[in-house]
Amino acid sequence: GSDVSKVADGKNAFTYTVTVKDSNGNLVSGATVKPKADKTGATATINGVTDANGQTTITLTSSTTAVANITVSAQVGTTASKNADKTVSFTADSASAQVSTVTLVGSDVSKVADGKNTFTYTVTVKDSNGNLVSGATVSPKADKTGATATSNGVTDANGQTTVTLTSSTTAVANITVSAQVGTTASKNADKTVSFIANAATAQVSTVTLVGSDVSKVADGKNAFTYT
Repeated sequence: GSDVSKVADGKNAFTYTVTVKDSNGNLVSGATVKPKADKTGATATINGVTDANGQTTITLTSSTTAVANITVSAQVGTTASKNADKTVSFTADSASAQVSTVTLVGSDVSKVADGKNTFTYTVTVKDSNGNLVSGATVSPKADKTGATATSNGVTDANGQTTVTLTSSTTAVANITVSAQVGTTASKNADKTVSFIANAATAQVSTVTLVGSDVSKVADGKNAFTYT
């Protein structure tokens, strides 16, 4: 067949036809073939001795672990092993992809709300069998207004992408960022963060007299209070 990749679900398999000949090119029936896969996580088995056409088949069966670029080979006895014409892969199941973790990058959990500062999160996506999923689209969300969460592309070969949380100029405390794939369960980040007021630019905004009295007896006890 033409398929060179299938989902690693523990059931999917590839089939190979093995042909055995003698040194003069004659087809050999009744030969026992030893198959081998060059990667762990997939099993190659032989389906009987060669038939009248000098042929038998090998089945390569997946586990639930994704394995890329598997080369199947076969040999008779101690003769030279022959590799298959194509490499194949058992891949992660993108249909069951969901966010596994959302991890804050760095140790800072508070930054000034200046409209420029950001927090970055690493998002990891796996399938239902725990395989890393590449090419998945992640939808991020911040649970507070005043900060914007954006995704920076689909997941890479390591099942990861990043989410950037950008401040406005409004202070916002205890923001939880979350992410999800499609309609699957949303996963919260490992830490909450805050965009805070800028103490370096602090200045008095108002000084307001408390109450309506603007004159009191000078008795050493009376006082005015300002907010």
